[in-house]
Amino acid sequence: MDEAKAEFLKGVEIDMAKKTVDEILAPVAKDILRVSGSSGKNSYQTLVYKQPGEKEKKPVVVLFYDNTDRQGRGAPFSEYCPRAAIIFEALVREYKGTVRFVVMEFDSNPEFRQRFLSGRGDTFGITRIPSLAIYSLFDVVKGETPQKNDGKIKQVDIMRGGPVDDSGIFPNLRDARWYWIPCNLLFDVNIERNGSVYRLNNTWREWSIVGQLKK
Repeated sequence: MDEAKAEFLKGVEIDMAKKTVDEILAPVAKDILRVSGSSGKNSYQTLVYKQPGEKEKKPVVVLFYDNTDRQGRGAPFSEYCPRAAIIFEALVREYKGTVRFVVMEFDSNPEFRQRFLSGRGDTFGITRIPSLAIYSLFDVVKGETPQKNDGKIKQVDIMRGGPVDDSGIFPNLRDARWYWIPCNLLFDVNIERNGSVYRLNNTWREWSIVGQLKK
């Protein structure tokens, strides 16, 4: 095991001992935007799609999670959400400034919560908590590029659910860091993988090649 991986796994152990997801996200709190309510300047639609204050719209990563105190009332999401949050926090550290990072806590949008639990209405493509969703001005699979696109932010892929155990955190972060984010959000050709574009196709572990990225 290399030194960087060993250090990361030590951090995983520390983070998984924390009570809530918000405690895990605290070190990068200043670098993330938080959805609050279903309308207004801090709504999901505004923070992800409208992006007021930005000279140019940025690609977006959104973490949908539940902030349940795992040592309190408990929840069906209680072990999965911290693992997804650890991946999200590491991506924030690496891509802040280039990518816009947004979090939406399960209870922060009552309308979303109601739709999600009832299975009726628009849940932004989210069918599992936690989920990580990525958004971009261009969809490389449709032949769009940073220079050639419709000028609208669109959802391009979702990681639904989370690692089933702690051992799944590092490999999922590695794949997100090396392939998922660079290809789909930054139009970065992966020479090692011959420009292959990787997506999860709205799953958690079913990575697949969906196209070739060529500049």
